[in-house]
Amino acid sequence: MSDFVVSARKYRPAVFSSVVGQGHITSTLQSSIKRGQIAHAYLFTGPRGVGKTTCARIFAKAVNCTNRLENGDPCGLCESCQSFDQGRSWSIHELDAASNNSVENIRELIDKVQTPPQGGKYSVYIIDEVHMLSTAAFNAFLKTLEEPPAYAIFILATTEKHKILPTILSRCQSYDFRRITITDMVQYLRHIAEEENVSSDDESLHIIASKADGAMRDALSIFDRVVSYTQGNLTAASTAEATGALDYDSFFKTMDLAASADYHGLLNHFDHILSMGFDGGQFLGGLSEHIRNLLVAKSESTASLLDVSGSLREKYTAQASSFEEGYLLNALQLISTADSGYRTSVNQRLHVELALMKLGGLKKKDSDPYSIEWQVLLSLPSSSEISGHFSPQSSTVSPKVSSDYQTNLTVESNQNVAGSAQSDNKAGQNPPVLNLQKTETTKVSGKSIPNFSFTGNMTASSYHLSSNSSQIEEYVLAPDTDQTASLVRSNWHFIIEYFDNLGKIRIGAALSHAEFIGNHVIVTVANKAIEQEILDLKSDILEKLFKIISIRVALETRVTDDAVFVSKPVSDSQRLAAMMEHNAAVRDLCNELKLRL
Repeated sequence: MSDFVVSARKYRPAVFSSVVGQGHITSTLQSSIKRGQIAHAYLFTGPRGVGKTTCARIFAKAVNCTNRLENGDPCGLCESCQSFDQGRSWSIHELDAASNNSVENIRELIDKVQTPPQGGKYSVYIIDEVHMLSTAAFNAFLKTLEEPPAYAIFILATTEKHKILPTILSRCQSYDFRRITITDMVQYLRHIAEEENVSSDDESLHIIASKADGAMRDALSIFDRVVSYTQGNLTAASTAEATGALDYDSFFKTMDLAASADYHGLLNHFDHILSMGFDGGQFLGGLSEHIRNLLVAKSESTASLLDVSGSLREKYTAQASSFEEGYLLNALQLISTADSGYRTSVNQRLHVELALMKLGGLKKKDSDPYSIEWQVLLSLPSSSEISGHFSPQSSTVSPKVSSDYQTNLTVESNQNVAGSAQSDNKAGQNPPVLNLQKTETTKVSGKSIPNFSFTGNMTASSYHLSSNSSQIEEYVLAPDTDQTASLVRSNWHFIIEYFDNLGKIRIGAALSHAEFIGNHVIVTVANKAIEQEILDLKSDILEKLFKIISIRVALETRVTDDAVFVSKPVSDSQRLAAMMEHNAAVRDLCNELKLRL
Protein backbone atom coordinates (compact mmCIF):
# COMPACT_ATOMS: atom_id res chain seq x y z
CA MET A 1 0.00 0.00 0.00
CA SER A 2 1.30 3.43 -0.90
CA ASP A 3 2.51 5.67 1.92
CA PHE A 4 1.50 8.83 0.01
CA VAL A 5 0.25 11.64 2.25
CA VAL A 6 -1.78 14.48 0.75
CA SER A 7 -0.13 17.88 0.79
CA ALA A 8 -2.79 19.35 3.08
CA ARG A 9 -1.63 16.96 5.83
CA LYS A 10 2.03 16.61 4.91
CA TYR A 11 2.64 20.36 4.89
CA ARG A 12 0.29 21.32 7.70
CA PRO A 13 2.03 24.06 9.71
CA ALA A 14 3.59 22.93 13.00
CA VAL A 15 4.61 26.40 14.26
CA PHE A 16 2.98 29.83 14.13
CA SER A 17 5.58 31.21 11.76
CA SER A 18 4.59 28.75 9.02
CA VAL A 19 0.87 29.58 9.08
CA VAL A 20 -0.07 31.24 5.77
CA GLY A 21 -1.90 34.57 5.61
CA GLN A 22 -2.96 34.90 9.28
CA GLY A 23 -0.15 37.03 10.69
CA HIS A 24 -2.55 39.27 12.61
CA ILE A 25 -3.70 36.27 14.65
CA THR A 26 -0.48 34.27 15.04
CA SER A 27 1.45 37.32 16.28
CA THR A 28 -1.25 38.00 18.90
CA LEU A 29 -1.25 34.40 20.11
CA GLN A 30 2.56 34.30 20.27
CA SER A 31 2.63 37.53 22.28
CA SER A 32 0.03 36.27 24.76
CA ILE A 33 2.00 33.05 25.29
CA LYS A 34 5.29 34.89 25.87
CA ARG A 35 3.63 37.30 28.31
CA GLY A 36 1.78 34.51 30.11
CA GLN A 37 -1.61 36.08 29.41
CA ILE A 38 -3.52 32.88 28.64
CA ALA A 39 -7.30 33.22 28.50
CA HIS A 40 -9.59 30.34 29.46
CA ALA A 41 -11.74 30.45 26.27
CA TYR A 42 -11.00 31.35 22.65
CA LEU A 43 -13.24 31.48 19.59
CA PHE A 44 -11.65 31.02 16.15
CA THR A 45 -14.01 31.99 13.31
CA GLY A 46 -13.58 32.29 9.55
CA PRO A 47 -14.06 30.51 6.21
CA ARG A 48 -13.10 26.89 5.67
CA GLY A 49 -9.50 25.89 5.10
CA VAL A 50 -7.84 29.07 6.41
CA GLY A 51 -6.07 27.63 9.47
CA LYS A 52 -8.48 27.74 12.42
CA THR A 53 -7.93 24.19 13.65
CA THR A 54 -4.22 24.36 12.75
CA CYS A 55 -3.71 27.45 14.92
CA ALA A 56 -5.70 25.84 17.74
CA ARG A 57 -3.40 22.79 17.68
CA ILE A 58 -0.23 24.90 17.58
CA PHE A 59 -1.50 27.01 20.47
CA ALA A 60 -2.37 23.88 22.50
CA LYS A 61 1.13 22.48 21.91
CA ALA A 62 2.81 25.80 22.73
CA VAL A 63 1.12 26.32 26.13
CA ASN A 64 2.17 22.83 27.26
CA CYS A 65 5.63 22.83 25.66
CA THR A 66 8.43 22.49 28.24
CA ASN A 67 11.10 23.92 25.92
CA ARG A 68 9.21 26.66 24.14
CA LEU A 69 11.09 28.85 21.64
CA GLU A 70 11.63 32.57 22.25
CA ASN A 71 9.00 33.62 19.73
CA GLY A 72 6.33 31.48 21.43
CA ASP A 73 6.44 28.52 19.01
CA PRO A 74 6.46 24.95 20.40
CA CYS A 75 9.80 23.18 20.14
CA GLY A 76 8.38 19.96 18.69
CA LEU A 77 11.00 17.88 20.54
CA CYS A 78 9.82 17.68 24.16
CA GLU A 79 7.67 14.88 25.46
CA SER A 80 4.50 16.98 25.42
CA CYS A 81 4.97 18.00 21.78
CA GLN A 82 5.88 14.51 20.62
CA SER A 83 2.98 12.89 22.46
CA PHE A 84 0.56 15.23 20.70
CA ASP A 85 2.17 14.65 17.29
CA GLN A 86 1.87 10.89 17.82
CA GLY A 87 -1.75 11.10 19.00
CA ARG A 88 -1.18 9.94 22.58
CA SER A 89 -1.44 13.18 24.52
CA TRP A 90 -3.59 13.23 27.66
CA SER A 91 -3.53 17.01 27.87
CA ILE A 92 -4.93 18.02 24.51
CA HIS A 93 -8.42 16.85 23.54
CA GLU A 94 -10.29 17.39 20.25
CA LEU A 95 -14.07 17.16 19.97
CA ASP A 96 -16.16 17.26 16.81
CA ALA A 97 -19.34 19.12 17.72
CA ALA A 98 -21.01 18.04 14.48
CA SER A 99 -21.31 14.47 15.78
CA ASN A 100 -21.28 15.26 19.53
CA ASN A 101 -23.87 18.00 19.78
CA SER A 102 -26.25 16.79 22.48
CA VAL A 103 -26.56 17.67 26.16
CA GLU A 104 -25.21 14.21 27.10
CA ASN A 105 -22.02 14.84 25.12
CA ILE A 106 -21.49 18.16 26.87
CA ARG A 107 -22.05 16.52 30.25
CA GLU A 108 -19.33 14.00 29.44
CA LEU A 109 -17.05 16.90 28.50
CA ILE A 110 -17.83 18.70 31.78
CA ASP A 111 -16.96 15.55 33.77
CA LYS A 112 -13.71 15.21 31.84
CA VAL A 113 -12.76 18.82 32.62
CA GLN A 114 -12.66 17.99 36.31
CA THR A 115 -9.64 15.73 35.72
CA PRO A 116 -6.29 17.60 35.92
CA PRO A 117 -3.88 17.34 32.96
CA GLN A 118 -1.60 14.31 32.78
CA GLY A 119 1.82 15.44 31.61
CA GLY A 120 1.29 19.14 30.97
CA LYS A 121 0.35 22.43 32.59
CA TYR A 122 -2.98 22.85 30.82
CA SER A 123 -5.81 20.65 29.62
CA VAL A 124 -6.78 22.12 26.23
CA TYR A 125 -10.14 21.25 24.68
CA ILE A 126 -10.50 22.00 20.97
CA ILE A 127 -14.16 21.91 19.89
CA ASP A 128 -14.49 22.05 16.10
CA GLU A 129 -17.69 23.14 14.30
CA VAL A 130 -19.03 24.42 17.60
CA HIS A 131 -22.03 26.06 15.93
CA MET A 132 -23.49 22.55 15.50
CA LEU A 133 -24.19 22.27 19.24
CA SER A 134 -27.86 22.37 20.14
CA THR A 135 -29.28 25.26 22.14
CA ALA A 136 -29.67 22.98 25.17
CA ALA A 137 -26.05 21.86 24.84
CA PHE A 138 -24.87 25.47 24.66
CA ASN A 139 -26.81 26.32 27.80
CA ALA A 140 -25.41 23.29 29.61
CA PHE A 141 -21.90 24.39 28.62
CA LEU A 142 -22.26 28.02 29.78
CA LYS A 143 -21.26 27.69 33.44
CA THR A 144 -18.20 25.57 32.75
CA LEU A 145 -17.09 27.86 29.91
CA GLU A 146 -17.35 30.94 32.13
CA GLU A 147 -15.61 29.54 35.24
CA PRO A 148 -13.52 26.48 34.29
CA PRO A 149 -10.70 25.08 36.46
CA ALA A 150 -7.46 27.07 36.26
CA TYR A 151 -5.81 24.37 34.14
CA ALA A 152 -8.62 24.19 31.49
CA ILE A 153 -8.52 26.08 28.19
CA PHE A 154 -11.32 25.90 25.60
CA ILE A 155 -10.73 26.69 21.93
CA LEU A 156 -13.93 26.81 19.89
CA ALA A 157 -13.69 26.79 16.08
CA THR A 158 -16.52 27.57 13.66
CA THR A 159 -17.26 28.74 10.15
CA GLU A 160 -20.62 30.26 11.15
CA LYS A 161 -20.17 32.69 13.99
CA HIS A 162 -23.70 34.07 13.66
CA LYS A 163 -25.15 30.73 14.82
CA ILE A 164 -23.43 30.86 18.20
CA LEU A 165 -25.39 32.18 21.18
CA PRO A 166 -24.41 35.68 22.34
CA THR A 167 -23.90 34.30 25.86
CA ILE A 168 -21.18 32.01 24.48
CA LEU A 169 -19.57 34.80 22.44
CA SER A 170 -19.33 37.07 25.49
CA ARG A 171 -17.26 34.45 27.37
CA CYS A 172 -14.61 34.00 24.65
CA GLN A 173 -11.76 35.93 23.10
CA SER A 174 -12.77 36.05 19.44
CA TYR A 175 -10.28 35.81 16.56
CA ASP A 176 -11.52 36.33 13.00
CA PHE A 177 -9.52 34.46 10.35
CA ARG A 178 -9.35 35.98 6.85
CA ARG A 179 -9.46 34.44 3.42
CA ILE A 180 -5.92 33.81 2.24
CA THR A 181 -4.85 36.07 -0.61
CA ILE A 182 -3.85 34.67 -3.98
CA THR A 183 -0.35 36.11 -3.59
CA ASP A 184 0.22 34.26 -0.30
CA MET A 185 -1.17 31.05 -1.78
CA VAL A 186 1.07 31.24 -4.86
CA GLN A 187 4.12 31.79 -2.67
CA TYR A 188 3.31 28.78 -0.47
CA LEU A 189 2.45 26.58 -3.46
CA ARG A 190 5.78 27.52 -5.05
CA HIS A 191 7.55 26.38 -1.87
CA ILE A 192 5.72 23.05 -1.88
CA ALA A 193 6.42 22.55 -5.60
CA GLU A 194 10.13 22.99 -4.91
CA GLU A 195 9.96 20.53 -2.02
CA GLU A 196 8.18 17.96 -4.21
CA ASN A 197 10.44 18.55 -7.26
CA VAL A 198 7.46 19.65 -9.34
CA SER A 199 8.02 21.92 -12.33
CA SER A 200 5.64 24.90 -12.29
CA ASP A 201 5.27 28.53 -13.31
CA ASP A 202 3.56 31.44 -11.59
CA GLU A 203 0.62 31.47 -14.00
CA SER A 204 -0.27 27.82 -13.33
CA LEU A 205 0.00 28.33 -9.56
CA HIS A 206 -2.13 31.46 -9.88
CA ILE A 207 -4.88 29.45 -11.58
CA ILE A 208 -4.84 26.95 -8.70
CA ALA A 209 -4.97 29.73 -6.11
CA SER A 210 -7.87 31.43 -7.92
CA LYS A 211 -9.89 28.20 -7.94
CA ALA A 212 -9.31 27.70 -4.19
CA ASP A 213 -11.39 30.79 -3.30
CA GLY A 214 -9.25 31.82 -0.33
CA ALA A 215 -8.90 28.36 1.26
CA MET A 216 -5.36 27.02 1.56
CA ARG A 217 -6.58 23.47 2.13
CA ASP A 218 -8.55 23.58 -1.12
CA ALA A 219 -5.52 24.96 -2.94
CA LEU A 220 -3.37 22.06 -1.75
CA SER A 221 -6.01 19.52 -2.77
CA ILE A 222 -6.21 21.07 -6.26
CA PHE A 223 -2.41 21.12 -6.43
CA ASP A 224 -2.21 17.37 -5.75
CA ARG A 225 -4.80 16.68 -8.44
CA VAL A 226 -3.08 18.83 -11.05
CA VAL A 227 0.32 17.29 -10.28
CA SER A 228 -1.13 13.83 -10.90
CA TYR A 229 -2.79 15.00 -14.14
CA THR A 230 0.32 16.71 -15.52
CA GLN A 231 2.79 14.14 -14.14
CA GLY A 232 4.68 16.82 -12.25
CA ASN A 233 4.97 19.36 -15.07
CA LEU A 234 2.57 22.24 -14.39
CA THR A 235 1.89 24.69 -17.21
CA ALA A 236 -0.83 27.29 -17.56
CA ALA A 237 -2.63 25.35 -20.30
CA SER A 238 -2.47 21.96 -18.57
CA THR A 239 -3.48 23.44 -15.21
CA ALA A 240 -6.46 25.22 -16.75
CA GLU A 241 -7.51 22.00 -18.44
CA ALA A 242 -7.16 19.98 -15.26
CA THR A 243 -9.06 22.47 -13.09
CA GLY A 244 -11.78 23.26 -15.61
CA ALA A 245 -10.76 26.92 -15.74
CA LEU A 246 -10.15 29.10 -18.75
CA ASP A 247 -6.56 30.25 -19.07
CA TYR A 248 -5.74 33.95 -19.08
CA ASP A 249 -4.66 33.92 -22.73
CA SER A 250 -8.27 33.23 -23.75
CA PHE A 251 -9.41 36.50 -22.21
CA PHE A 252 -6.44 38.48 -23.48
CA LYS A 253 -7.24 37.26 -26.99
CA THR A 254 -10.92 38.15 -26.55
CA MET A 255 -10.10 41.75 -25.69
CA ASP A 256 -7.57 41.99 -28.55
CA LEU A 257 -10.28 40.88 -30.98
CA ALA A 258 -12.76 43.31 -29.44
CA ALA A 259 -10.24 46.13 -29.79
CA SER A 260 -10.05 45.52 -33.52
CA ALA A 261 -13.85 45.10 -33.82
CA ASP A 262 -13.29 41.64 -35.32
CA TYR A 263 -16.79 40.17 -35.02
CA HIS A 264 -15.93 37.02 -36.95
CA GLY A 265 -12.83 36.43 -34.86
CA LEU A 266 -14.82 36.83 -31.63
CA LEU A 267 -17.43 34.31 -32.73
CA ASN A 268 -14.81 31.78 -33.85
CA HIS A 269 -12.86 32.27 -30.62
CA PHE A 270 -15.98 31.66 -28.52
CA ASP A 271 -16.77 28.55 -30.59
CA HIS A 272 -13.27 27.24 -29.82
CA ILE A 273 -13.87 27.84 -26.10
CA LEU A 274 -17.14 25.89 -26.25
CA SER A 275 -15.41 23.05 -28.10
CA MET A 276 -13.00 22.70 -25.16
CA GLY A 277 -15.92 21.91 -22.85
CA PHE A 278 -16.44 25.28 -21.18
CA ASP A 279 -19.87 26.89 -21.02
CA GLY A 280 -20.85 30.46 -21.73
CA GLY A 281 -21.44 31.27 -18.07
CA GLN A 282 -17.84 30.43 -17.18
CA PHE A 283 -16.61 32.53 -20.07
CA LEU A 284 -18.71 35.59 -19.20
CA GLY A 285 -17.75 35.41 -15.53
CA GLY A 286 -14.06 35.16 -16.37
CA LEU A 287 -14.28 37.95 -18.94
CA SER A 288 -15.92 40.26 -16.38
CA GLU A 289 -13.05 39.59 -13.99
CA HIS A 290 -10.54 40.20 -16.79
CA ILE A 291 -12.06 43.57 -17.73
CA ARG A 292 -12.09 44.53 -14.06
CA ASN A 293 -8.39 43.73 -13.86
CA LEU A 294 -7.74 45.89 -16.92
CA LEU A 295 -9.50 48.81 -15.24
CA VAL A 296 -7.47 48.30 -12.08
CA ALA A 297 -4.22 48.07 -14.06
CA LYS A 298 -4.76 51.44 -15.75
CA SER A 299 -3.86 53.45 -12.65
CA GLU A 300 -0.94 53.15 -10.28
CA SER A 301 -3.22 54.07 -7.39
CA THR A 302 -5.25 50.86 -7.90
CA ALA A 303 -2.46 48.60 -9.15
CA SER A 304 -2.19 47.01 -5.70
CA LEU A 305 -5.71 45.61 -6.18
CA LEU A 306 -4.45 43.51 -9.09
CA ASP A 307 -3.89 40.23 -7.27
CA VAL A 308 -1.80 38.45 -9.92
CA SER A 309 1.79 37.34 -10.40
CA GLY A 310 4.51 39.56 -11.88
CA SER A 311 4.36 38.30 -15.47
CA LEU A 312 0.58 38.53 -15.57
CA ARG A 313 0.69 42.02 -14.08
CA GLU A 314 2.87 43.16 -16.99
CA LYS A 315 0.46 41.64 -19.53
CA TYR A 316 -2.51 43.34 -17.91
CA THR A 317 -0.72 46.69 -17.84
CA ALA A 318 0.25 46.39 -21.50
CA GLN A 319 -3.25 45.53 -22.69
CA ALA A 320 -4.91 48.12 -20.44
CA SER A 321 -2.87 50.87 -22.10
CA SER A 322 -4.67 50.20 -25.41
CA PHE A 323 -8.12 50.92 -23.96
CA GLU A 324 -9.76 54.07 -22.64
CA GLU A 325 -11.34 53.93 -19.20
CA GLY A 326 -14.71 54.84 -20.66
CA TYR A 327 -14.59 51.88 -23.03
CA LEU A 328 -13.64 49.47 -20.23
CA LEU A 329 -16.46 50.75 -18.01
CA ASN A 330 -18.99 50.29 -20.81
CA ALA A 331 -17.55 46.86 -21.60
CA LEU A 332 -17.72 45.78 -17.95
CA GLN A 333 -21.34 46.88 -17.69
CA LEU A 334 -22.19 45.09 -20.94
CA ILE A 335 -20.57 41.78 -19.98
CA SER A 336 -21.87 41.89 -16.40
CA THR A 337 -25.41 42.41 -17.69
CA ALA A 338 -24.99 39.51 -20.10
CA ASP A 339 -23.63 37.32 -17.29
CA SER A 340 -26.59 38.07 -15.01
CA GLY A 341 -29.07 37.16 -17.76
CA TYR A 342 -27.25 34.08 -19.04
CA ARG A 343 -29.03 31.47 -16.90
CA THR A 344 -32.49 32.64 -17.89
CA SER A 345 -31.71 32.99 -21.59
CA VAL A 346 -33.54 30.63 -23.94
CA ASN A 347 -30.67 30.49 -26.45
CA GLN A 348 -27.59 30.79 -24.27
CA ARG A 349 -25.04 30.56 -27.07
CA LEU A 350 -26.72 33.35 -29.02
CA HIS A 351 -26.93 35.36 -25.80
CA VAL A 352 -23.13 35.27 -25.40
CA GLU A 353 -22.46 35.81 -29.09
CA LEU A 354 -24.65 38.92 -29.10
CA ALA A 355 -22.76 40.27 -26.08
CA LEU A 356 -19.43 39.68 -27.87
CA MET A 357 -20.63 41.46 -31.02
CA LYS A 358 -21.74 44.40 -28.89
CA LEU A 359 -18.34 44.34 -27.21
CA GLY A 360 -16.66 44.64 -30.59
CA GLY A 361 -19.05 47.41 -31.57
CA LEU A 362 -18.14 49.46 -28.50
CA LYS A 363 -14.61 50.01 -29.76
CA LYS A 364 -15.84 50.87 -33.23
CA LYS A 365 -18.29 53.44 -31.93
CA ASP A 366 -15.74 54.82 -29.49
CA SER A 367 -13.24 55.42 -32.30
CA ASP A 368 -15.73 56.90 -34.80
CA PRO A 369 -15.96 60.69 -34.27
CA TYR A 370 -18.95 60.88 -36.65
CA SER A 371 -21.16 58.44 -34.75
CA ILE A 372 -24.15 60.62 -33.86
CA GLU A 373 -25.79 58.10 -31.56
CA TRP A 374 -22.61 57.34 -29.62
CA GLN A 375 -20.90 60.70 -29.30
CA VAL A 376 -23.92 62.98 -29.12
CA LEU A 377 -26.79 61.07 -27.52
CA LEU A 378 -24.64 59.02 -25.14
CA SER A 379 -21.66 61.28 -24.45
CA LEU A 380 -23.68 64.42 -23.84
CA PRO A 381 -24.60 65.03 -20.18
CA SER A 382 -27.86 63.40 -19.13
CA SER A 383 -31.04 65.37 -18.60
CA SER A 384 -30.25 65.56 -14.89
CA GLU A 385 -26.85 67.11 -15.66
CA ILE A 386 -27.91 69.50 -18.43
CA SER A 387 -29.34 72.79 -17.24
CA GLY A 388 -30.92 75.44 -19.41
CA HIS A 389 -34.04 76.79 -21.00
CA PHE A 390 -35.52 77.30 -24.46
CA SER A 391 -36.12 80.86 -25.56
CA PRO A 392 -38.56 80.99 -28.51
CA GLN A 393 -36.86 83.88 -30.27
CA SER A 394 -37.13 83.73 -34.06
CA SER A 395 -37.67 79.98 -33.92
CA THR A 396 -34.36 79.53 -32.06
CA VAL A 397 -33.87 77.20 -29.13
CA SER A 398 -31.11 78.31 -26.74
CA PRO A 399 -30.64 76.02 -23.73
CA LYS A 400 -28.11 76.86 -21.10
CA VAL A 401 -25.61 74.11 -20.37
CA SER A 402 -22.98 73.67 -17.68
CA SER A 403 -20.10 76.04 -18.33
CA ASP A 404 -17.55 73.23 -18.64
CA TYR A 405 -19.30 71.97 -21.77
CA GLN A 406 -19.19 74.13 -24.89
CA THR A 407 -20.76 72.92 -28.11
CA ASN A 408 -22.75 74.13 -31.08
CA LEU A 409 -25.40 72.08 -32.87
CA THR A 410 -27.68 73.36 -35.62
CA VAL A 411 -30.36 70.80 -36.42
CA GLU A 412 -32.04 71.25 -39.78
CA SER A 413 -33.99 68.82 -41.93
CA ASN A 414 -33.81 68.29 -45.66
CA GLN A 415 -37.53 67.59 -45.66
CA ASN A 416 -40.39 70.05 -45.62
CA VAL A 417 -42.09 69.03 -42.37
CA ALA A 418 -44.61 71.87 -42.64
CA GLY A 419 -46.23 70.39 -45.74
CA SER A 420 -49.32 68.34 -46.26
CA ALA A 421 -50.43 65.15 -44.50
CA GLN A 422 -48.71 63.18 -47.25
CA SER A 423 -45.37 64.82 -46.50
CA ASP A 424 -45.97 64.15 -42.79
CA ASN A 425 -46.37 60.46 -43.51
CA LYS A 426 -43.17 60.42 -45.52
CA ALA A 427 -41.34 62.22 -42.78
CA GLY A 428 -42.63 59.65 -40.32
CA GLN A 429 -41.19 56.88 -42.43
CA ASN A 430 -37.88 58.67 -42.99
CA PRO A 431 -36.71 60.75 -40.02
CA PRO A 432 -34.84 64.00 -40.73
CA VAL A 433 -31.37 63.49 -42.20
CA LEU A 434 -28.66 65.24 -40.20
CA ASN A 435 -25.47 66.43 -41.87
CA LEU A 436 -22.60 66.38 -39.35
CA GLN A 437 -19.52 68.53 -39.22
CA LYS A 438 -16.93 68.09 -36.47
CA THR A 439 -15.51 71.31 -35.03
CA GLU A 440 -13.27 71.25 -31.98
CA THR A 441 -12.76 68.93 -28.98
CA THR A 442 -13.77 69.88 -25.46
CA LYS A 443 -13.43 68.32 -22.01
CA VAL A 444 -16.41 67.05 -20.02
CA SER A 445 -15.55 65.61 -16.60
CA GLY A 446 -12.06 64.84 -17.84
CA LYS A 447 -13.33 63.14 -21.03
CA SER A 448 -12.62 64.47 -24.52
CA ILE A 449 -15.83 64.99 -26.50
CA PRO A 450 -15.91 66.49 -29.99
CA ASN A 451 -18.22 69.37 -30.88
CA PHE A 452 -20.57 68.91 -33.81
CA SER A 453 -22.47 71.12 -36.21
CA PHE A 454 -25.48 69.79 -38.14
CA THR A 455 -26.52 71.65 -41.25
CA GLY A 456 -29.45 71.21 -43.61
CA ASN A 457 -32.70 72.88 -44.56
CA MET A 458 -35.84 73.01 -42.38
CA THR A 459 -38.19 75.57 -43.86
CA ALA A 460 -36.74 78.62 -42.24
CA SER A 461 -36.68 76.95 -38.80
CA SER A 462 -33.51 75.91 -37.04
CA TYR A 463 -32.78 74.73 -33.56
CA HIS A 464 -29.49 76.01 -32.19
CA LEU A 465 -27.90 74.56 -29.03
CA SER A 466 -25.33 76.70 -27.23
CA SER A 467 -24.06 77.14 -23.69
CA ASN A 468 -23.04 79.92 -21.44
CA SER A 469 -24.21 79.21 -17.89
CA SER A 470 -23.42 77.02 -14.92
CA GLN A 471 -26.79 77.49 -13.27
CA ILE A 472 -29.25 74.61 -13.17
CA GLU A 473 -32.58 75.49 -14.74
CA GLU A 474 -35.49 73.51 -16.18
CA TYR A 475 -36.19 73.35 -19.91
CA VAL A 476 -39.30 75.18 -21.08
CA LEU A 477 -41.28 74.20 -24.13
CA ALA A 478 -40.15 74.50 -27.73
CA PRO A 479 -41.80 77.20 -29.88
CA ASP A 480 -45.58 76.82 -30.14
CA THR A 481 -45.62 76.54 -33.94
CA ASP A 482 -46.92 74.28 -36.65
CA GLN A 483 -43.34 73.27 -37.43
CA THR A 484 -42.94 71.94 -33.87
CA ALA A 485 -46.16 69.92 -34.17
CA SER A 486 -45.08 68.51 -37.55
CA LEU A 487 -41.67 67.50 -36.22
CA VAL A 488 -43.22 65.72 -33.22
CA ARG A 489 -45.91 64.05 -35.36
CA SER A 490 -43.36 62.69 -37.85
CA ASN A 491 -41.34 61.03 -35.06
CA TRP A 492 -44.12 59.95 -32.68
CA HIS A 493 -44.21 56.44 -34.16
CA PHE A 494 -40.76 55.79 -32.65
CA ILE A 495 -42.26 56.26 -29.16
CA ILE A 496 -45.08 53.83 -29.94
CA GLU A 497 -42.61 51.25 -31.28
CA TYR A 498 -40.45 51.68 -28.17
CA PHE A 499 -43.25 50.62 -25.82
CA ASP A 500 -44.41 47.87 -28.20
CA ASN A 501 -40.90 46.38 -28.10
CA LEU A 502 -41.00 46.46 -24.30
CA GLY A 503 -44.17 44.40 -24.41
CA LYS A 504 -46.36 47.29 -23.22
CA ILE A 505 -48.82 46.90 -26.08
CA ARG A 506 -51.65 48.66 -24.30
CA ILE A 507 -49.52 51.76 -23.72
CA GLY A 508 -48.45 51.77 -27.35
CA ALA A 509 -52.05 51.46 -28.49
CA ALA A 510 -53.13 54.31 -26.22
CA LEU A 511 -50.32 56.57 -27.49
CA SER A 512 -51.52 56.02 -31.05
CA HIS A 513 -54.57 58.19 -30.22
CA ALA A 514 -52.54 61.41 -30.05
CA GLU A 515 -53.09 64.92 -31.37
CA PHE A 516 -50.26 67.36 -32.04
CA ILE A 517 -51.10 71.01 -31.46
CA GLY A 518 -48.12 73.34 -31.45
CA ASN A 519 -45.80 72.22 -28.68
CA HIS A 520 -48.41 69.98 -27.00
CA VAL A 521 -49.12 66.28 -27.44
CA ILE A 522 -52.64 65.35 -26.29
CA VAL A 523 -53.31 61.64 -25.79
CA THR A 524 -56.93 60.50 -25.61
CA VAL A 525 -57.50 57.45 -23.41
CA ALA A 526 -60.48 55.25 -22.60
CA ASN A 527 -60.42 55.34 -18.81
CA LYS A 528 -58.65 56.60 -15.73
CA ALA A 529 -56.57 53.41 -15.34
CA ILE A 530 -54.80 53.84 -18.68
CA GLU A 531 -54.46 57.56 -18.06
CA GLN A 532 -52.63 56.88 -14.80
CA GLU A 533 -50.28 54.42 -16.52
CA ILE A 534 -49.36 57.03 -19.12
CA LEU A 535 -48.86 59.69 -16.46
CA ASP A 536 -46.55 57.34 -14.58
CA LEU A 537 -44.50 56.93 -17.79
CA LYS A 538 -44.70 60.58 -18.78
CA SER A 539 -41.10 61.46 -17.95
CA ASP A 540 -39.83 58.40 -19.81
CA ILE A 541 -41.93 59.26 -22.89
CA LEU A 542 -40.73 62.85 -23.01
CA GLU A 543 -37.10 61.86 -22.41
CA LYS A 544 -37.17 59.37 -25.30
CA LEU A 545 -38.82 61.95 -27.54
CA PHE A 546 -36.18 64.54 -26.61
CA LYS A 547 -33.37 62.16 -27.57
CA ILE A 548 -34.96 61.76 -31.00
CA ILE A 549 -35.83 65.36 -31.92
CA SER A 550 -33.81 67.38 -29.35
CA ILE A 551 -36.70 69.63 -28.32
CA ARG A 552 -39.03 69.68 -25.31
CA VAL A 553 -42.81 69.44 -25.62
CA ALA A 554 -45.72 69.02 -23.20
CA LEU A 555 -47.75 65.83 -22.81
CA GLU A 556 -51.37 65.90 -21.70
CA THR A 557 -54.05 63.23 -21.37
CA ARG A 558 -57.83 63.31 -21.51
CA VAL A 559 -60.44 60.64 -20.87
CA THR A 560 -63.19 60.27 -23.46
CA ASP A 561 -66.67 58.77 -23.35
CA ASP A 562 -66.48 57.78 -27.01
CA ALA A 563 -67.93 54.33 -27.65
CA VAL A 564 -64.82 53.40 -29.62
CA PHE A 565 -62.87 53.52 -26.41
CA VAL A 566 -65.35 52.32 -23.79
CA SER A 567 -66.66 49.35 -25.77
CA LYS A 568 -63.71 47.22 -24.69
CA PRO A 569 -63.60 46.46 -20.95
CA VAL A 570 -60.28 46.98 -19.23
CA SER A 571 -60.53 46.15 -15.54
CA ASP A 572 -61.57 42.75 -14.16
CA SER A 573 -64.86 44.10 -12.86
CA GLN A 574 -65.65 45.61 -16.27
CA ARG A 575 -64.88 42.30 -17.98
CA LEU A 576 -67.16 40.41 -15.60
CA ALA A 577 -69.97 42.94 -16.09
CA ALA A 578 -69.63 42.62 -19.86
CA MET A 579 -69.76 38.82 -19.68
CA MET A 580 -72.85 38.91 -17.48
CA GLU A 581 -74.54 41.33 -19.85
CA HIS A 582 -73.93 39.26 -22.98
CA ASN A 583 -74.17 35.73 -21.53
CA ALA A 584 -77.23 34.72 -19.53
CA ALA A 585 -75.57 31.54 -18.23
CA VAL A 586 -72.69 33.52 -16.72
CA ARG A 587 -75.15 36.00 -15.23
CA ASP A 588 -77.26 33.22 -13.64
CA LEU A 589 -74.14 31.47 -12.29
CA CYS A 590 -72.81 34.69 -10.73
CA ASN A 591 -76.18 35.49 -9.19
CA GLU A 592 -76.58 31.97 -7.83
CA LEU A 593 -73.10 31.91 -6.27
CA LYS A 594 -73.21 35.62 -5.43
CA LEU A 595 -69.93 36.21 -7.26
CA ARG A 596 -68.80 39.80 -7.45
CA LEU A 597 -65.46 41.57 -7.95
